[in-house]
Amino acid sequence: MSGIFTGIHHAAVISPSGPADPELLASGAAALEAHGVKVSIMPNVGKRDDARPWLSASRQARLDDLHRAFNDPAVDMVICARGGFGAAQLLDGIDYALLRERDLPVLGYSDVTSLHLAMLANHAGRPWAAPMAIRLERLFSDAEAVKRLAPLFDASPSELGTLSILRGGSGLTALPVAANLTVLAAQCGTPYLPDFTGKLLILEDIGEAGYRLDRCLTQLAQNGIFRHAAGVIFGEFTECAKDEELRLLIESQLPILPGFVASGLEFGHEWPTVCIDQTRRVRVDCNALFTV
Repeated sequence: MSGIFTGIHHAAVISPSGPADPELLASGAAALEAHGVKVSIMPNVGKRDDARPWLSASRQARLDDLHRAFNDPAVDMVICARGGFGAAQLLDGIDYALLRERDLPVLGYSDVTSLHLAMLANHAGRPWAAPMAIRLERLFSDAEAVKRLAPLFDASPSELGTLSILRGGSGLTALPVAANLTVLAAQCGTPYLPDFTGKLLILEDIGEAGYRLDRCLTQLAQNGIFRHAAGVIFGEFTECAKDEELRLLIESQLPILPGFVASGLEFGHEWPTVCIDQTRRVRVDCNALFTV
């Protein structure tokens, strides 16, 4: 297990969204260091915004941490502390030229979708949908979670997970965009969305009622995202609509969805989750998703 982080020596932890539990953050950093990776927690990660306690720090402090991490030549991986809300507030203040120059992986999911989408839109850095710093201690104690993290650091093809194909078939190869559905919908109409032409959209969410998921899918359709995408995979929708309600919702949306549609990928807020490098092509083969 100690050799999982091929080519990674120094990770910086940033908190673009909500405040992280300090004990979970410390234990996560210790677990990563036990696997041979030096960890630097950026100075403002442990702070809060006094006016808005749901934010880890002020907007400027969070931006300073992001740029400090990318400006450190020793850092070769950036890990977000946790999700929540707030990453979208940073997007117009990011030095995307710096991110392009460094081309570092940035790990996270959920609210970090905002940052990942903006990175893709600006061809800057490598957005990796993966567990965040406060979950690393748990991750390294779970062999299945480690197995799902490993493909991020391995150039050889590997299986990411199984699918239930609803329309289309094997052979689709595309770049993935792994996103929290409500965060993606909220970013519509901004300059921080990538070109979805030919992309495979992988969606997940947590704590949203069926009608809210319906609203978000409608938003994506009306913004032309489904019209240009090659396909969509529905991952895990934790504490959302019941399974039957979600199944009926997806079936009702088939007329507006792209040609390939599948569900059942174990990507999202359930544990453990599939990890996805959004700069690396994936392939649908039979009823499974593979890295290329």
